[in-house]
Amino acid sequence: MYDLEIKNYSVRTIKGYKNNNKAFLNYLKNEFLIEVIEDITSKHIKSYWMILKQKG
Repeated sequence: MYDLEIKNYSVRTIKGYKNNNKAFLNYLKNEFLIEVIEDITSKHIKSYWMILKQKG
């Protein structure tokens, strides 16, 4: 988020990024019981993308 602020992104854009990150982290916690970023693998990311794709 700090990087976005430095690049002078709008408040609305930064809020969108925060919401997207929060949704992803909630998904990891609920589906895989992951709470530490270092535990995330490409499998988890691909799984989340598939969920997003299914939702449209």
